[in-house]
Amino acid sequence: MDTATYTFTGAEDWGVEEGPRIPIRVWSKSRKKSIVVFALADTGASGCVFPAEMATYLDHNLDAPNVNIHNARTFNGRPVKTYRHTFFVDILTPDRRDVIGRNKMIVPCVSGLAEPLLGVHDCLTSFKVTVDYPKKRIKLGWTPQQGGFGSSQSPGTI
Repeated sequence: MDTATYTFTGAEDWGVEEGPRIPIRVWSKSRKKSIVVFALADTGASGCVFPAEMATYLDHNLDAPNVNIHNARTFNGRPVKTYRHTFFVDILTPDRRDVIGRNKMIVPCVSGLAEPLLGVHDCLTSFKVTVDYPKKRIKLGWTPQQGGFGSSQSPGTI
């Protein structure tokens, strides 16, 4: 089994506590624009969620006629409007030079979300995930045939 180990990251200046984050590259649907960010590996979330501001940066029109707008609820029951958009997502190695896995996915986007969340059903189930809080690291494991995260290809240079 291949593995990649990531050190917890955070940004106190932004009010983001240190935690299990994984670098990802998110591409616009047209693949003409991308952004590399750290996403929180949220083992308690059923699916991925991205900040609406990130979708806008990637030239997605949140209010386009073909966008699926959904009214959802947060874990504490607060209503929130989500905008579902198609993205191409690369899970990157800790040094952000190689791709562990790629996937095309429809992700709900929420205004005001502090950071992207990687959830279980559409991302983390592709890996063996080990979170080591005392050592402040997260490890992803995958089989080379699997390629990790919705891809049958092995990692490649970006």
